[in-house]
Amino acid sequence: MAPFTIDMTMIVGAAISFFVGAIPFGYLLVRFILKKDIKKEGSGNIGATNVARVAGKKLGIVTLVLDICKGLACVLTAFHLALPAGTAAVLGLFAFLGHCFTPWLKFNGGKGVATGLGVMLLLVPTAAISGLAAFLVVYLLQKKVSLGSLAGAVTAVVVTWSSQMDLLTQICVSLLVLILIFRHKSNISRLMQRKELSI
Repeated sequence: MAPFTIDMTMIVGAAISFFVGAIPFGYLLVRFILKKDIKKEGSGNIGATNVARVAGKKLGIVTLVLDICKGLACVLTAFHLALPAGTAAVLGLFAFLGHCFTPWLKFNGGKGVATGLGVMLLLVPTAAISGLAAFLVVYLLQKKVSLGSLAGAVTAVVVTWSSQMDLLTQICVSLLVLILIFRHKSNISRLMQRKELSI
């Protein structure tokens, strides 16, 4: 397997992807439509789940779709430019990082589930579908988005490492999942205490 190289295309692409991912759609939608600060409402998270709790399911769905599209757009651009799969994975990872650590909100963004899904749908479709199936099964049984998200993320990384993807893609997906799990540390604590909210 040939070693991957870091070139200017990857560096510029990663920087652009980070700022695309950093667009805080949930925050902006609630701010402009309801004149509220989503970070001071509900769980304080800017993602679709909290938007749905605070502003209703319709706005939550819009947030979900837009956050997914951030990940999709960055990976799709890499494929459109015929960049190597590993480079597409790096761009997807940086879109995910932008969402989680957006500079527009003092580097405190969302948990990355929707943007991560957008990345995975194009990068490793079988892993994305398997992860989504795991999410749905766990969510339907427990009615907890966080638990379903964690189950989906773990499933996705296992499927990715079981596939024939290049090493850089496998590493990027693993980092994405590890960060996603870390971003859910408060949810994990509430799950262990049986205090996690259902939706």
